[in-house]
Amino acid sequence: MNQVDYYLKVKKSDVSFICSYLEAFEGMSTIRTPNPRYGEDAILHVMVSPDFDDQFNAILAKLSKEIQMEMTEP
Repeated sequence: MNQVDYYLKVKKSDVSFICSYLEAFEGMSTIRTPNPRYGEDAILHVMVSPDFDDQFNAILAKLSKEIQMEMTEP
């Protein structure tokens, strides 16, 4: 397995912060915004290295206390 895929529904106003925050953990993940759409929300496709999956979930748990987000389907 090369990656673990997560899809997060977030407010568009939070995308820049989330991307910058996750990119600070070098080599952990790559982030894409597939099918950008109109409205206040965006779907982030986060591809996580399997070696960092536990660390990513811990970071996501802490981040979700500050920023509204939910796991979703692609």
